[in-house]
Amino acid sequence: MTLQDAVSQLTSGHIMVVGDMILDHYIVGNADRISPEAPVPVVLLQNEKSIPGGAANVARNILSAGAKVDCCGVVGDDDKGLELIACLSKDGVDCSTIITLSNRPTTTKTRIMSQNQQMLRLDREKTTPLDDEQSQLLLDTCLKSIEKYNAIIVSDYGKGTLSKKFLTGLFDAAKKYNCSVFVDPKGRDYSRYAGATVLTPNAKEVSEVSGIQLDTDADLEQAASYIRNIVASRYLIITRGAAGLALFRDGHRPLLIPTYAREVFDVTGAGDTFISWLASCMAVGFTIEDACVVANAAAGVAVGKIGCATVTRDEILQLL
Repeated sequence: MTLQDAVSQLTSGHIMVVGDMILDHYIVGNADRISPEAPVPVVLLQNEKSIPGGAANVARNILSAGAKVDCCGVVGDDDKGLELIACLSKDGVDCSTIITLSNRPTTTKTRIMSQNQQMLRLDREKTTPLDDEQSQLLLDTCLKSIEKYNAIIVSDYGKGTLSKKFLTGLFDAAKKYNCSVFVDPKGRDYSRYAGATVLTPNAKEVSEVSGIQLDTDADLEQAASYIRNIVASRYLIITRGAAGLALFRDGHRPLLIPTYAREVFDVTGAGDTFISWLASCMAVGFTIEDACVVANAAAGVAVGKIGCATVTRDEILQLL
């Protein structure tokens, strides 16, 4: 079976995404003069739109790959939370596992854009961790139907949704049901991801966590060994931007896969696209090597688009 044939079978997968829910709000206009009031550009508004970001963007990408997806996380009891759930529901994401909390706003990133360039970003968020009661409620909600999932994606944006205790409970349950867990990590404490099946940090994150400057392939291998000693994941995949990716697993030399990016417009959400396609492929029986090739291709398509863009199966089939 060719990769093209295999990609056509992604519709049989069912994946849960859990993590930080974000609403990406875009204000788009022309900026062709400087304000007389201060040395800043004046943006003449043309349009504005909102799309799901963070874990919600991962869910959208899974839908684009063809699989079914449930999204588990929290939003605020506000208009932005309603808007985010409405966007996801319209796309076909099951939002019954999203919890509404009154003591925190929906995380919203407002980007002011002109001529396809980001000029300013305004964040509305509360990043304090969920309290024990909220965290347990989220875990119970996630685990309610865990037996029906082929894979779980943990999308950590450091917004306080995912406590170490929550992750431990999730990983333990996933192991019990033989469900692979894919983690897009955040921060420097990778011990909280112990029990993950696949870890997908980028090169900058790996360098910061390991304290090793990634100037050579030997540096990359040393840093990867440091990370795997902490997490003990079956697979470690380091995404390297223009340099492609590096796959590390027991008993094999590192597999280096070059980038598929043709022209980079916006790297926003590229990691979301990669882990979405990686999990979607492995959930239906792809080998880790083939899944990396397809996911890498998807990320290459994504960075050629503006904002948190999704990638369709037709686009991947054409590229492959």
